[in-house]
Amino acid sequence: MQTLTISPNLEVTLYDSIEEFPVHIELEARQYATMQSGLATSQEELEEKKERIDLLERYDRKGDLYKEQSNYRIAEHLLSINFMPLELEWCCYVYAINGGRVVGHRENALIERLDHLKENGLTSNQIAESLNQLKAEMEAEVKRLYPGRIEKGKKWNNLTRYKAYGEAMVDHFIDPNEETKRKLDKAIIDILSTQEVLDFGGENDVLSQLKTAQFAMYAILTECGVADPKSITLFEYYGWIDVLQKRHEAQKPTPTPHAPKRQ
Repeated sequence: MQTLTISPNLEVTLYDSIEEFPVHIELEARQYATMQSGLATSQEELEEKKERIDLLERYDRKGDLYKEQSNYRIAEHLLSINFMPLELEWCCYVYAINGGRVVGHRENALIERLDHLKENGLTSNQIAESLNQLKAEMEAEVKRLYPGRIEKGKKWNNLTRYKAYGEAMVDHFIDPNEETKRKLDKAIIDILSTQEVLDFGGENDVLSQLKTAQFAMYAILTECGVADPKSITLFEYYGWIDVLQKRHEAQKPTPTPHAPKRQ
């Protein structure tokens, strides 16, 4: 557990291990993390999203454009009411306050708990630093215990696309012609394609998909004999997924080699 001292009279204990973190609370935290990554949570990010909307419109990417326009309106509203997904995500990791274990992780309970802590000295910087630290520790655990869950190659592919974009932009600046413009357009489209536009509130609402996918997994675990899947830790949850995936792979039929054709 991580301990964060806010004042001489206020101390917060936080989950920082997948062996302790309950999977049903992790789902709540993941939803706020998804909102943080997919929506603008500051005026600067809102401006960036507006620029992205202009690019999507210019390059006729209608599907992403409509979702991004909707997300812009949602983000604008959340900013107007000072709704901060990152802070609520952090609040999901709170295990105890002054030694007393917290109860309830519904949004209203999280907001009330967060307001209480901020009124008593908790700062946004403390929240961000604490969250980065505990998530880094959990990610290191996952890499060690379940390395198959870590995506490989994605960051490198994105860096390659950004490098190509930078080179195309320089080439077009030095020698603006149809060929360099075509290469720049292609590089911009490649960049846009790396940044998935999540659907918030639409028919493919990403938050609903997270919930239903986890419920489906709970149903499978119940069939496997787990009495209360929601109560298990993230370590146990990943362990079960690992076991089921290996079992599925083992049950796949082995391809039969074809006999050589007679001449």
